[in-house]
Amino acid sequence: MTEDVRITITGRHVQDGTETEPVKTSARGKYYKKNGRHYLLFTETPEGERVPVKTTVKFDDAVIEVTRRGSGETKMRFAEGVPHPTQYRTPVGMIELLVEADHVGVSEEKTRITAETSYHLYAGGTKIQDSIVRITAEPWSEE
Repeated sequence: MTEDVRITITGRHVQDGTETEPVKTSARGKYYKKNGRHYLLFTETPEGERVPVKTTVKFDDAVIEVTRRGSGETKMRFAEGVPHPTQYRTPVGMIELLVEADHVGVSEEKTRITAETSYHLYAGGTKIQDSIVRITAEPWSEE
């Protein structure tokens, strides 16, 4: 796998029994592997925002960690059966969340690495969302 990669993140979310519009984002980033863990680093500026968000994704077969720094800061940890409390910083204040993953998986091919998780998101003890998120890294191309 090359260091210069296209990182694609897709997500399907269900809130109050209704599936929301699928989410897809893509960015140019860096990939490396160290001590058996995969690392993805990229920067994006969300639509309507002026402050770029720097994202680091670390993962192996058991855990996916996503750290975002910028206008909306958070660190989310996905590990099967292990609830993870986190704080999500927004422009209007901090939101306390709990992430509970029921699946974490990684597939590694010669020119593609994919990490996937399905999880439940809670706020104030109430489930607010069920999600499936897939993060894929492939060698960068201008396509």
